Amino acid sequence: MDEAKRKAEKSPYTASLKIHQLVVLEWLRHDEHRTGTNLVKKLRASKANLPVTCIDCWSRQDVLDCIEKLTDDMSESDAKVPILHIEAHGFSPNGDGESAIGIVGPKSQAGGEEILLWSDLAAPLRKLNLATAFNLLFVGAACWSDSSIYTVTASDFLPFMLAIGFSTTVYSNTLELAMVELYENLLIKSHSIQSSLNLAHEKLDTTSEKLAWFSLPLMIKNAALAAVNLTKDPSANEDRYQHMVAELTAAGVAPLARDEFHRRHLTHAPAAIEKILSVLLAYDLLPANRTRFGFDGKRLAMEALDKQ
Repeated sequence: MDEAKRKAEKSPYTASLKIHQLVVLEWLRHDEHRTGTNLVKKLRASKANLPVTCIDCWSRQDVLDCIEKLTDDMSESDAKVPILHIEAHGFSPNGDGESAIGIVGPKSQAGGEEILLWSDLAAPLRKLNLATAFNLLFVGAACWSDSSIYTVTASDFLPFMLAIGFSTTVYSNTLELAMVELYENLLIKSHSIQSSLNLAHEKLDTTSEKLAWFSLPLMIKNAALAAVNLTKDPSANEDRYQHMVAELTAAGVAPLARDEFHRRHLTHAPAAIEKILSVLLAYDLLPANRTRFGFDGKRLAMEALDKQ
């Protein structure tokens, strides 16, 4: 958690944002502590005209339909910095959180329960993030909800810009206190995201409950730098070299010397990183993203190579 905080403090996405709407999806049973409903009531009591909406969901399809409706609303609106907040239970087959694969809520108003996998949320969140012009903040108010990171893949653009959740189990009463603290500071007092998160975390039982958050632009930048650093290490690319030697030798062609191979391999790093970023940040759909976050693949790669 200390490391997460340290990294978040360096993120350009932790400054104050003009968030225009908080949408809370309450996917808990009638007979449970309905933390989402209580959260919205308390926020409205603090500020009557706060743009906060609470929607009752009684099935996984209700949750998906609400996200689709919000996506349509974003597409027709000029204001595009929403928070999507889902109240549910975390689902881990082993009950340990390490294998958390989704969230759980009621199957209907009559009872039962069903699972909504993180993998099934990936595409709807991706569409919503695109409709917000890459400004979506996602909050998973559930145990082990930091597993929302599993909605991120290397083959498609990002499902949100900032995710907030829990890396542990969490009790409903402390969760509610933390979420009220988060939004009162963020939406009413206009504190920065980082400051609001720190204050929210203090409302938890910090011996057993951990609030987690990650800025995807920052994670991408760190991953790109790590990839370039790996490319700079000849020993990390030895397998590729040996594969090249075998292929060219079999074809009757003299293979490159090891030093020359690694030199050429390094020159491919800028284009490779740029290609990855173009996918994750949807350069083809939102060209402004190429410069919006203050970095691009070519510059990242060259900066890293200059330090070798």
